[in-house]
Amino acid sequence: MDKITIIISAFGIGIGFGLQNIVNNLVSGLILAFEKPVQIGDIIEVDNRSGTIQEIGIRASKIATSDGAEVIIPNGDLISHHVVNWTLSNNNRRIELIVSVKYGTEIEKVKNLLLDLLNAREDVMKEPKPLVFLHNLNGSSVDFRILFWADDISQWLELKTHVLSDIFTVFEKEGIQMSTTSRI
Repeated sequence: MDKITIIISAFGIGIGFGLQNIVNNLVSGLILAFEKPVQIGDIIEVDNRSGTIQEIGIRASKIATSDGAEVIIPNGDLISHHVVNWTLSNNNRRIELIVSVKYGTEIEKVKNLLLDLLNAREDVMKEPKPLVFLHNLNGSSVDFRILFWADDISQWLELKTHVLSDIFTVFEKEGIQMSTTSRI
């Protein structure tokens, strides 16, 4: 009888630990339903995974990644882990570029060209205004940090491509040589 009691107790403890995770996810699902820190359609990042929330279930939520995969995330992770919600209060996204030009290029000329380029684009937000900073001085290059905002997070990669293309065109027209250390 003692052996059976020990075996049943071991099973009970094992089932208890298994149910603890399920109950945690169920309670987290209820918290998500009432607090609404994330909603269907939000673009989030959690544990180095990012995507658009497609479904919020009672136990787990489903996000669609930009690669086309669907990832099932336990609701407990959405409550207990650090979650970045890119679209909680708005759809804006800041874009950062680092552009390097050859050493000896006029710093103010480059800053003014970059600011004029950004201010001329309709798809770059005017508030917060675009910024260009002198980022770093190297032996062979001068690095500029460019910050600007896209008003639609779904279009930020396309906007980044257009701005990079514009920078290349303007620099080529003005005779400004980019350094091989440019990184984006």
